[in-house]
Amino acid sequence: MKHFFFLMAVFFISVFVNCSTTEKIKKFNNTSTPMGKPKYYQTTTNVALQFFFGIVPIHEKLGNSSFEQTLDDFTEDATKNKASKVHIIQRETTRYWYILLPFSIILTPVSTELTGFVQD
Repeated sequence: MKHFFFLMAVFFISVFVNCSTTEKIKKFNNTSTPMGKPKYYQTTTNVALQFFFGIVPIHEKLGNSSFEQTLDDFTEDATKNKASKVHIIQRETTRYWYILLPFSIILTPVSTELTGFVQD
C-alpha cells in the first residue's frame, strides 16, 4: 500500500510540474536584426520531471524537457502564427538534481528554455 501512495504522489507531482509555456514580445522600437525585421521575439520553456539526473525523459506524454521537444514546441508555435523562419539565439537547460537529495537524483526537475526571433 505504501508503494501505491508513493506512485500516486509521483504521478500527481509530474502532472503539475510538466508544462510548456511560450511568451511573445512584439515591440522592437523600429529596430531590426542582421536577419531582417522580426515578426516577434519568442521564448519557449519546458519544465518536466526526468529520471537519473534529468537525462532520461519519463514519458513523452507525461513531460519531456529535452532540447528536441522544446525546439518542436518553439517551431510549432511559430508555424501556428504563420511564420516561416526562426532564428534561435539562446538555449539553456537546467537540471535541479541537487534540490532534494537523494530523491531528486532519481526524479529530477529539468527546465529547458529557447529564445529567438520569429520571421515571416
